Amino acid sequence: MLSCVVLLFLLGRVFSWDLALEITTQAGGAYGGEAFLTQPILAVNNLLGELQTSYEGRVTVQLLANNANHATLRRESDDTISIISQDVTNGIAIFTGLSIDKADYGYQLQFTLYDEYDLVMDTETGEQFAVEVGNRFALEITSQPEGAYGGNIFGNQPALAIIDRGGNIVTDVNEGTVNVSLLKGSDIATLQCTGDGEFVVPIINGLVNFAGLYINEAHVEYTLKFSTDLLLDGSREVVSNIFSVGVGSAAYIVLVQDASSGSVFGGKAFTIQPRVEFRGLSIDKAGKGYRLKYSFLKYESEELIPTAISTLGMAFDVEVGQAHQLSILQHDSGGWAGNQPFINQPVIALVDAGGNIVTHESAASITAEVTPSISHSSYIIVDTTNDDVPGIDHISFSTSITADDRTLYGPGDVIEIVLTFTQEVALYAQDDDSTLPSLALNVLNNGSMGDVYAELSSRSQQGHFTGSWLFEYVVSAHESQIELDYTSVNALQLNDYIVEDAFGRSADITLPFVGGGSSLSNSKAISISDSHPTIISIEADLTNGDFEFGAGHVVDVIVSFDREVAVTGQPELPLSVDSIFAVIDTFTPGTVYEESYFTVIYKGTESEPIPWDASSLHVKRAVESIDTVLGDVCVSRYPSPNALGGDGYRWAIRLESIDDDPFELDVSSFGMRFSTEGSLQMEMTSTTNSILDGWSPDEGDIDICAVRSATYINGSGTKRLGFRFQVLHGDNSEKLGVADEAQLILSNTDSISLLVNGPDQSPVLADISLDGTSLNPGHSITINTDRPKVTSITPQTSTTVDGKYAVGDVLYFEVLFDKVVEVDVGLELTLNAGENAVARYFSGSGTDTLLLEYLVQEGDVASKLDFRNSNSLVAQNSEGGRLPKYGFVRRKSTLPSTDADLNLSGVNQLSGNYNIEIDGSKPILIGVSVHENDHGRTLARGDMLSIEVQFSAPVEVDVADPPLLGLILQTPMGDTTRWAEYSSGRGTSTITFVYAVLLGDTSTPLDLKYTRLCRTDNCSDLEGLVMRQSSAPILNVDLEEGERIYQ
Repeated sequence: MLSCVVLLFLLGRVFSWDLALEITTQAGGAYGGEAFLTQPILAVNNLLGELQTSYEGRVTVQLLANNANHATLRRESDDTISIISQDVTNGIAIFTGLSIDKADYGYQLQFTLYDEYDLVMDTETGEQFAVEVGNRFALEITSQPEGAYGGNIFGNQPALAIIDRGGNIVTDVNEGTVNVSLLKGSDIATLQCTGDGEFVVPIINGLVNFAGLYINEAHVEYTLKFSTDLLLDGSREVVSNIFSVGVGSAAYIVLVQDASSGSVFGGKAFTIQPRVEFRGLSIDKAGKGYRLKYSFLKYESEELIPTAISTLGMAFDVEVGQAHQLSILQHDSGGWAGNQPFINQPVIALVDAGGNIVTHESAASITAEVTPSISHSSYIIVDTTNDDVPGIDHISFSTSITADDRTLYGPGDVIEIVLTFTQEVALYAQDDDSTLPSLALNVLNNGSMGDVYAELSSRSQQGHFTGSWLFEYVVSAHESQIELDYTSVNALQLNDYIVEDAFGRSADITLPFVGGGSSLSNSKAISISDSHPTIISIEADLTNGDFEFGAGHVVDVIVSFDREVAVTGQPELPLSVDSIFAVIDTFTPGTVYEESYFTVIYKGTESEPIPWDASSLHVKRAVESIDTVLGDVCVSRYPSPNALGGDGYRWAIRLESIDDDPFELDVSSFGMRFSTEGSLQMEMTSTTNSILDGWSPDEGDIDICAVRSATYINGSGTKRLGFRFQVLHGDNSEKLGVADEAQLILSNTDSISLLVNGPDQSPVLADISLDGTSLNPGHSITINTDRPKVTSITPQTSTTVDGKYAVGDVLYFEVLFDKVVEVDVGLELTLNAGENAVARYFSGSGTDTLLLEYLVQEGDVASKLDFRNSNSLVAQNSEGGRLPKYGFVRRKSTLPSTDADLNLSGVNQLSGNYNIEIDGSKPILIGVSVHENDHGRTLARGDMLSIEVQFSAPVEVDVADPPLLGLILQTPMGDTTRWAEYSSGRGTSTITFVYAVLLGDTSTPLDLKYTRLCRTDNCSDLEGLVMRQSSAPILNVDLEEGERIYQ
């Protein structure tokens, strides 16, 4: 026994070692409660990557344990919510209908492979994916009404939300309203609302919050109904949980007698004293020792406040009262005609007003009488001798057919027909093997009128009276009809049945005239055809005006059929696109040593060693395991044509993700060893839906991954199927079209068939040939994944003209690209005006022209402004620093991923065509002097003396608070301080001050000395007093003390 157990264990281990579970299609396109748009598909391979088509077993899927929000994985039409299983067919496990209810990020699916003995062979974990909030589906109560007391607003006001199929709140709903009403309660109760509340509340961010609702009447069983005017696929009306309204706190006192009713005299007792009286108090049940408690309440700030004052009444008994009414304790039942006694005799009690039985009453008697019936007091004759026998009123298609948009049906469709009688009839079989009634239809079989019938759908109608019958016509192959109807007024065949009404009269089964108002074709015009759905057009979505697509773009294509079709799996539409391959070729006329290996390098990261003769699957897994490779990889292997009879293989590698760039691939031959001279090399090549030159299609591991195609995304059940083509790096096509002499690509699990409403797939498959069908005739769609390049850099003509610019001036430059680009964060252009002279991105993302802004700083100087060199244009990161030139400026697309080429080697220099001078030097005061017109003058009191202050560059003056010029006048009496006021010169290198001669000023000759420039009454704060003139002055002038003015 022990050896047998060990043997089974070893066998299990051997089998599991040679199997590998591979996720070929990851789950994606997930929305709360809805089936994933992309369902997972898995393959069972051996370790050489070969599909195991004969494998018998199953694959289970479940959410990983790190499911923090307790989400549920489900499958449509399956109540299982823990582990879902899918059988492996031809080595493939295709899951359908999987969904997750809760919207969140970071979900992962875990797949487990079992063999036919339910032993675990392998496990695989899918990539992380997100479940987004889905479309609006239903109205749901998120907070129930609770804590209700008579006349008081509910302690917990109801709240509702618009949810998706997974129960997630759809926060982008900001339309529609929700109405609340009382559905169930006491007869006199009404739903009330305070002044700040409403019975109809708008939906805001998917939420509805009611306020101020209350009910006056205490009752034990209330429900509220909520309804919305939004169009929803799910429930638009919901009902609250049952809740009760309790008796609230005392609210008022009934004043029976008030002092104001009598005479009141000062110091004398009121003639009528106020009295509070309780009215109508009662206790229903008889008993002993009852006591009543009385409590006193008082008003404070207009509010009724309980106090500690209370008292208990004396104990009293509640006795059985006087006889008030009769109460039936047991009803009579089980009576039979013929004066037979009832099985259950009636029991009657005499009770008081509280329902207590009056046990002391024994003298009274109770009489039972028969209440007269209709037959006792009336004489009615029913005469039906002149009634019409039942017949057929009309015949029509069922609502499932009349509501269907389709008018053309085919093999596999079930067409329901309803026959309606003028009154109820019953169907009776004449023997046990009777054939159900049928309806002869005008359907052609192979072009001739044949025996085609709609059959009565069920035997359940036998012996039961009904006003209508349901027939089903299942369309078969080779059947056709332009307008479906029955054959004649005698088309209804009862076969071995009879039809009678309740009086045993046979029904008239004559049908309405064919084509008349009550006939079948009058309810809807329907045609029958078994023709194959055929492709009639292929059109790309060009609604955005895009005719050129680059890497990261998606091209949505609609394939239109002449009939509605049903799709299973993920068919593909082959397109004529050149795609890029990295081809590794190792060859030698001699022998490659067995231990030889090579490595693949992507963005500086090296793969694990790869054997020199590795299979395509081995190379695929090695490249995909490189950390910097983010997506899937397709690899084909063929013998090298360069080996010349020796050893050698070639591998064609294509990166399948927009996040990966094939031009970043490289190879290392460090581990290769040859007996004679050999080589290992990598080259980039392209092909359009064909094998590469020099490659034999009859050799190698798998067919080359050369076909570029659009993948089916939606449209099953319609005539228009949506396909999506993801443009990858290296894809190119001068005119995008469908592949020559091609058809839609279907795997062994894919199908496109005629859409039918029956339970099985139609036997009529679609004609998927693409011959003669072109993509968007009349339009030329281009695939171009070249990097955007800079074609020119020029000053913006409206803002930046030739001339001299100073500190504070802003210059704008336009960077023109040959394609539209997007800027992630920023871009900067280094200039020759100084170490920190940089023009930074200002606007233009989403166009082919980016605008850069340059603010002249102190110290920037250039006689002719220009960019520094060919590497001056660089992308910026979020911190404002610089990155390598291929960074955050990319070609505009749906998923921007193609970095712009920012090299300026082919761009004309600015200095060759423009004369822009930058002067960021700080101006200095170079001289102070008397204006030449005042030389030689003798000035008297009140005369004006003009004094000029010269600077090294034009300056700006704060005219709102102009400077004063401080002077020292040398007189016989000593030094005297004087102030000259600003006069003119703003925007020039010379500003003029004027001094009015005062009484007592004496200086012969004039002896005047400059001291300083000041603000009025302030010589310490000179910020902004005099600045370098520019469009936005920011640089202060150096105001050092000058020399004597004139002596």
